[in-house]
Amino acid sequence: MTALLPFAVLEAISNSNVLLKFFATFFPTHVVAFNVPRWGLRRVQSVFEHPILFGVSCGAILALVHLVLGEKVSSAKRWFASASVLLTASLSLSSGPLAALTAQVFLIFWNWVLRANEMRWRLLWALLFAMYVLISLVSNQTVPEFLLTHFSFDQGSAYYRVLIWHFGSESVLNHPFFGVGFNRWDRPEWMPGSIDMFWLYHAVLFGLPAGILMTLSFLLTIISVSFRKGLDPTFVQYRTAFLIVMASYFLVGWTVHFWNATYVLFLFLLGSGAWLVDIGSQPETRVPGARMHGTARPLRRSTEASDASPRANARDSGAAG
Repeated sequence: MTALLPFAVLEAISNSNVLLKFFATFFPTHVVAFNVPRWGLRRVQSVFEHPILFGVSCGAILALVHLVLGEKVSSAKRWFASASVLLTASLSLSSGPLAALTAQVFLIFWNWVLRANEMRWRLLWALLFAMYVLISLVSNQTVPEFLLTHFSFDQGSAYYRVLIWHFGSESVLNHPFFGVGFNRWDRPEWMPGSIDMFWLYHAVLFGLPAGILMTLSFLLTIISVSFRKGLDPTFVQYRTAFLIVMASYFLVGWTVHFWNATYVLFLFLLGSGAWLVDIGSQPETRVPGARMHGTARPLRRSTEASDASPRANARDSGAAG
């Protein structure tokens, strides 16, 4: 991320994608995307197919950098790394990635301010529910339509995403089992074929089973990790970072489709947090001489037979808090 930052700043100011031009002299590269400047700056595409994918991929790691990598370094290094991620991803100047970044910053701040309150996440859910009800009562739009049209750089782009939801959902109902495949999905003749909604895309192309399975694979992982009990305080912080990152992906997935490297990164990060479900469930022993001071220490599996239960061994290893 730090390596991309100077090139991103140069691209934003000079209106020239220097990285793609450099790599194009040696390899086939992505086409330089045409985009209208915003705030007098070029929307940075960098080495990705589109600025929005650059923003999503770079910004997704903000909570991991701040809460995981930043745990064992000085405050100065921690904030410098976090600011680097924030600045780099922001140069995409896309409302979707910026909304995801804002959500991560807010959730990190919320977790820090209310760190002594064990009910802080339930309180947040209550506030979100109250906000949802309030918008539903005072607005003539649905909540997703309200958020899309009021928190977007381009009203035309926001309106197009509303159309994607309406016509895409209708296409799913018209072809519920197998979708349309790679044929034309049901939409007006004048409407482009792009489906800028990851959570709708699979249902439109491959049917409701595909869309449901993709959503369930995401939600079941998140729920399993969320309700894992008995974690060490360090692992709790790692879990918080993971869930914040996934929350940002869920949010931005309603405004863009993930493909190629961005899709691979999303699935990699989703799977990378699943270890939190199993931590402490296998019989493990501490490395001789290792001491626990609120941080994870190296663990090794016991090679000797033991009559103790896995639960007891997990407790002895210090993984269960």
